[in-house]
Order: sequence, then structure tokens, then C-alpha cells
Amino acid sequence: MSYRDSLRLKPEELCAHLNTDELKFSNTRELRPLDRIVGQERAMRSLEVGLGIKARGFNIFVSGRTGTGRTSIVTNLIRERALKEPVPSDWIYVYDFTQPDRPKAISLPPGTGILFSRSVDSLISSCEVELRKLFTSPVYQERKNALEQKVATLKHDLFLKVQQSALNLGFAIEPTPQGILTIPVKDGKKLSPEEFEALSEEEKKAYGENSQKLHQLLEEMVLESRRIDRQYGEELRKIEKELAYSLLEPLFQKYEEPFQGQEELISWLKEVKNDLVSRLREFREKEGAEEEKGAPELGKYRVNVFVNRAGLKGAPVIFEPNPSYYNLMGKIEYRSAFGTWITDQTMIKAGALQQANGGYLIVPAQELLASPFSWEALKRALRSGEARVENLSEFVGGVPTTTLRPEPIPVDLKVIIIGQPRHYFLLYALDEDFPKLFKIRADFDTEFHRNEQSVADYASFINLLASEDPCISHFDAGAVASLVEYGSRLAGSKDKLSASFMEIADIAYEACYWAKSESSEFVKASHVKKALEEKFYRSRLIEDKIQEMIEKGVLLIETRGEKVGQINGLSIYAAGNYSFGRPNKITARVFLGRAGVVNIEREIALSGPIHSKGVLILTGYLGGQYAQDFPLSLSASLTFEQMYEEIEGDSASAAELFALLSALAEVSLSQEIAVTGSVNQFGEIQPIGGVNEKIEGFFSVCKALGLTGNQGVIIPKANVQHLMLKDEVVEAVEKNLFHIWAIEKVEEGLEILTGIPAGKREPDGKFTPESIHARVYEKLRQYAYQLKDFFKI
Repeated sequence: MSYRDSLRLKPEELCAHLNTDELKFSNTRELRPLDRIVGQERAMRSLEVGLGIKARGFNIFVSGRTGTGRTSIVTNLIRERALKEPVPSDWIYVYDFTQPDRPKAISLPPGTGILFSRSVDSLISSCEVELRKLFTSPVYQERKNALEQKVATLKHDLFLKVQQSALNLGFAIEPTPQGILTIPVKDGKKLSPEEFEALSEEEKKAYGENSQKLHQLLEEMVLESRRIDRQYGEELRKIEKELAYSLLEPLFQKYEEPFQGQEELISWLKEVKNDLVSRLREFREKEGAEEEKGAPELGKYRVNVFVNRAGLKGAPVIFEPNPSYYNLMGKIEYRSAFGTWITDQTMIKAGALQQANGGYLIVPAQELLASPFSWEALKRALRSGEARVENLSEFVGGVPTTTLRPEPIPVDLKVIIIGQPRHYFLLYALDEDFPKLFKIRADFDTEFHRNEQSVADYASFINLLASEDPCISHFDAGAVASLVEYGSRLAGSKDKLSASFMEIADIAYEACYWAKSESSEFVKASHVKKALEEKFYRSRLIEDKIQEMIEKGVLLIETRGEKVGQINGLSIYAAGNYSFGRPNKITARVFLGRAGVVNIEREIALSGPIHSKGVLILTGYLGGQYAQDFPLSLSASLTFEQMYEEIEGDSASAAELFALLSALAEVSLSQEIAVTGSVNQFGEIQPIGGVNEKIEGFFSVCKALGLTGNQGVIIPKANVQHLMLKDEVVEAVEKNLFHIWAIEKVEEGLEILTGIPAGKREPDGKFTPESIHARVYEKLRQYAYQLKDFFKI
């Protein structure tokens, strides 16, 4: 039996159809909603370890593709766990009386912060009322009057004493608005200016000397009077403080009582009380003024409930979808006043980091790394174990400005970053702090094994969707089977199912739409297939344009006849969330020379490194297979015809080798057969990706140009397990209109493509006569000797 017959795949090998008889239900209404996490055992064990270890540095990086449920699974798991953990402390910021620019952070039992803030507001209001009343109270007025009378008596006695001394010196003194007036006196009579001028010079001289003595006495009297005034002021302030403390003490005792044991709070309240007493004069000056005008002056006593845990059950779980610097680390806000910007301790706002303190913070990696300074700020907090609230200018070391520098608060939390695997690898390679801070990686898989249990989980997932969303109808067994087959298609394997439940849910929603458009109670297999057809149709505009160019002969693809050095290779095109395969004409030319195998795409920088590697492997195969008794001497060129973008991957290396061997052996290759597969230096055919799309792409071209019954695709045998082909391809194979062959060696593919045995080395070291290998061997040997003779000339 020839390879063309023995290696042809049977229809049942092309798709793992699920028989509805294997399902133990007629529709998903009979089932229970999915209540467990499917296919993520590795990630769940990693999360269990990461969440269980409380040591610093054991934060978690969750990696996986979008759609695998990583965010919802992690968030729900952590929220369930957090409910069993204690509620962490509240945090407040208050005015620091010793360092006004450095608000003080105080930790309080959960839910106490808001109570304390309200208590302080009420306390300050009561204090303001009482202190305003102090200056009009009878007790104050009585003691003030007594003190004033005492001062008046002292000043009066002082004046009488000086007055008598003045009389002894020959002067009378009289107080006036302009000061104390001194008048000369003689024989008990005040002298007028004229009478004074009439005195003798000796008398005038005596009065002058006595006047100087009197002025000295008056200066001493003034100094003593000022001392009495100062003493009066001190004694009055002492009385005011004494009365103020007597008024405030009961108030403060009342409001301190609920917070006994909170030493920091009690100490701060004492500072508040002392500060209020020190500002008594301000309350006196405001007497009779509107309350609103005085309110800002009491702003320093307001309490900023920075982190409020009131009503929280368990540890906090904060998911921050936009981890900008300020959203993550908090900020200091400002308000406009009198043409400038001012701030105080009440304008310090907490970020997600402080809100999650004592619990869990979940952030998306892409947004975190895209936000300037967020990653560095998060690292700094985790390294230092404290969270600082500082605006960006302070964080980045800009020009120093006058602002608040709040006291940092200690942080103890678990940070979970959710991102793609590339985020993890980049951070691990480029940031030396990352491995120290994120010691646990929870990797979400994109697939899981297809078995009876996982199929039942798919059905239960539909039941879960239907129970949560009225837009989803229940599926019958046939629809579930079609959805399972689509899951295997997404996973790219017959024995696997996709873990991307987002994509499964998307198809479920679309299938429900088509079911409702037909007024069907249940979603059927036809509705799922309709949803898939419509999904593909919406996405395949580029594919249809390429198909049209092939049909019109703009892109030269032949699906009939035979050609030397020409073969149909297959490539994959990705267009967003949709990928498709298309055939490419690969040609090879050989001629005398020493250039070796030249990859034209590489010469013009349109070949990726993996594709270039695949071409270089061909030289290794040729040398190892044929050039054991002569040097490999040839020049050959390989190219993808009408390909104008970069080519990457080695999935066409087998097709390139077949084209090259065809040109060397001068044997025609069937143009009805396309080839995909990688080849190594020993001629073994290796698996490739996108096998389903490649087969379907060539089938579409053959179908459009006319099926002959001889057309098909050669694939690596290792890819048979990945086949989940569309029904139309399977039906064409069943009708012998299309074929698929699975090969392991170059020789098998050569025979299928040429109808000529590839041959093998016989005991005498030569290849089977008239075989492909023998023809290639003779051609290369001829090239070697011709080249040798040429250079002899």
C-alpha cells in the first residue's frame, strides 16, 4: 500500500465530535449552576500558598490570558477569605501642635475614627460656646473687678506718694490727657508763668534742680505703674485660664470617657485643651461676631478620618482598576483662599494602598505599569513597610515647596497584581526588586483536559449564566455538545477544552440571540453553529478579499496539475481576534555555484529569525543526507511568491524542502496538495501551530476553484491530536472530495507529492535506483564535480 493510501486520515480523526448520548441530561435546566473553579488547580494552589504566608515579600503576581476568569476568580476567592479575617484599624490625621506642617497619624479600633471625629466636632463647638460665655460670666466679672480695684488702689497710693514727694520739692502734679503736668508751688500757692519769672535766679535754680528730681520720681512712678499693669495682665490671664480650665475640664472628661485606653487620643485632646486656653483672647475678640467668620480659625482641631472601617466585615479587599499615582498612594488637596492655595490635615486623602491596609490590594499590571511613578511608589511602600502621602513634586524630588508632610502610616497588606505572562517575565528580568517583593506566581492555564467531568462543567457553566442573566436561555444536549466542540477548537486539541470562559460565554449569548429570534425555548446545536458562522463572517473581511484575489487570478495559486520546484505552502494570518490560513506559492531554483541555499526573504530583511533558521536547517539536511562522499556544492534560491510582508515561523520548512528536492531531482510536485510542517536536519517532520486554520484555508481555495477529488493537505502526524475541523471539511473528506495525510518523515511526503518512491540507502551505500533520493544525490554529485572541473580550468 502506498503512503498516499496508508497515511490518509479517516473522517473520524478530523474532529472529536461529542455524542449527545454520552450526556446525562436533555437540557441544562436539569443541572445545578457551576459552583467550583474549573481547570485552574495549579493557580489555586499557588494562591493558597501566597495568601496563607503572611511574611513580607510574599505578594502574588497572577498571570494568564484575558478571558480565563483570573480577575473574577481571584477577587471572589480573596473576598471569601477576607470575611474570615479581623477588621483592621481606622486611621486618622490630626493637627500636630509641635510640628504644624507634619500632621500626626493615629491608629484607632475599627469604626472608632468617625465616632471620634464627630465627638471632637461636638466638643469644639461646646468649648467655643463656653469660652465665649466666660468673659461675661458673673464669676469672671467679679474677680476681674476685684483685681481692677486692687490695681486702682495700688496706682492711687503710688500717685499720692509721688504727689507728696512733689510737694516737698515745691511742685504740684496734676494728671491730664497729655500726661502728668508739674506746677511750681510757693507757700502753698501754685505759681503762674509770670509769677515764676519774677522769682530770683537762685530760686529758679533751686526749682530747676528740684524739677529734675521730680521727673526722676515721675519716671519711677510710670515704670512702677507699668509693672502693676503687667502684674494685672498676668493675674487676669491666670484667672481666665483658671476659669477656662474649670469650664473645659468637665467637657473634655465627658468626651474622653468613650476613648479611655487610647493614650494617643487622650494626649492629643490634652494638647487641644491647652491650645484652646492659650487662645482665649481670640474668643474674646470674636465676642458678638458671626460664628461663620470664626469657624476657619478652629479648623486645626478638625479630625481627618483618613481610613474608615465602619461597617466593614472582615479584612478590606480593594480592586483599583485605575492605579494612577494619586489613586494608589493618596494625595494632599488644596483649596483657593484669598488669591492663594492653602491646605490642612483635613485635605489629606487616602489612596487604594491605605484603604487596603490590613487586607488585600488587587491591581491590573497593564494599567499599573502604564501609570507614571505608580510602580515605583508601590515598590517603595512595600520595601519600607510604610505608606507616605506626598504629591508628585515631592516624590520625584522636584523643587521644594511649602506643604504638609503627613506622618507615614505602617502598611501590612497583600498585593495581588493581575497581568499577562509577558508582564511577569519583563518585570522579573528588568526589575531587581520584583523577585523580592512578589515571590508567588499564580499562573492561569488556557486549557484543561476534556473528559466527562469537564464536559459536565461546561454544561453547568451555561446553567450558571442562565441563573444570573435572563438574557441567557438554557441549552439542550446538542447545543452543549456543539459548545464543547468549540471549546476544543479554541484549545487547539481534541482532548482539551478552552479555559477562556469569556469566549464561551460570548458564543452562548450569540446563540441565545438566534434561538430567541426563532422563538425557541432552548438553544439548539443549530443556533450555536449559526452563532459561530456569524462570528466568523463578521471577522473574515480580509480573508474574503484574499480569497477573491485568488479566484480572480491576482494571487497565483494553482490547485491542479504538477510543477517542478513549486509547491503550495500554508501560512497563518492574524486579524485581531480572528486568524485564518491561506496558501502561498513557494518556489525553488537550483544552479551551479557555492552560494548554498539562499532565502530571498532573508536577503531583503523580510524573514524573521525563526523562518531563517528553518531555511538554514535545509542545508544541514542536504549535507547530512547526500554529501557524505563529496562536498555540498550548489546555489539555490527559495522564496514565497507574491508575499510582501515579513515571514516568520518554520512551519513552511517542510514545503521548502520538498520544493528544493523537486528542483534538484527534476521531479514534478502535485499542485493539488498543500504542505505544512517543520522539518529538522534528520528529515523528521515536526508539529506546527494553526493546523485547523491552514487546512480550512486551502480547502476554501480548492472549493472556490473546484474540487477534483485529489486535493488535500499534508500535515505532521503529531498534529493529528489538534484537529478540530469544520463540518464542511469533514464532510468533503467523507465524500472523498478532499484528503488529509499525516506524515512523520520527508520520504512519506515526497511519495505522496510525486507518486515516486523516495528511496533509501542500500547496503552498498547507494540510494534505491530511480528514487527521489537517488536523483538528488546524482544531481548534487554532478554539481560538485562540475564545479571542481570549472575551477581547474
